[in-house]
Amino acid sequence: MRKIFLACPYSHADERVVHERFLACNEVAATIVESGNVVFSQVSMSHPINLAFKTIDPSEVGKLWAPVDAHFMESMDELIILDVDGWDRSSGLTSSRP
Repeated sequence: MRKIFLACPYSHADERVVHERFLACNEVAATIVESGNVVFSQVSMSHPINLAFKTIDPSEVGKLWAPVDAHFMESMDELIILDVDGWDRSSGLTSSRP
């Protein structure tokens, strides 16, 4: 059983793009679980919580999640980056590369 950290770009000026990225992560995470592996899908977990923030500037949300992500990444065997548009320009993904 592989332990996989699923990463994906998140922030975008268009809220529809953010939601589409959330849904794409959920689809891939479901496939990973169905294959018998363990997955931590950061966007799947954080998106609903991000919607509940009342005082956090959306442009700062990545800084808030960085230490949480680091904690989970330490216990994973693999990092899979969902290659949706923008993955190669995502500051969060750039900082998570080895």
